[in-house]
Amino acid sequence: MNILQGDRYLWKLPQDNKETVLALAVSCSLSVPVAQTLVERGFTTKEQVEDFLFTTLEKDVPDVALMQDAQKAVDRIAKAIKWRKDFSIW
Repeated sequence: MNILQGDRYLWKLPQDNKETVLALAVSCSLSVPVAQTLVERGFTTKEQVEDFLFTTLEKDVPDVALMQDAQKAVDRIAKAIKWRKDFSIW
């Protein structure tokens, strides 16, 4: 980590990872500034970047059937819609 001393502050600058940034930019077809931001946030492999940027519903959202009383909630919402009643979801 590069450290820069100012009058009032001590700045901690990110390490210079030009090779990692360029490799990530090429392998993921990203611009260099986007690749730089991802590397600074700890994403250094193509797999990590793809998991972060290109999520899927199946992968990132748990199965609704595993939620307690999910079917009761669905039935209640359907009933409210059918009878044109107001309802809230928290």
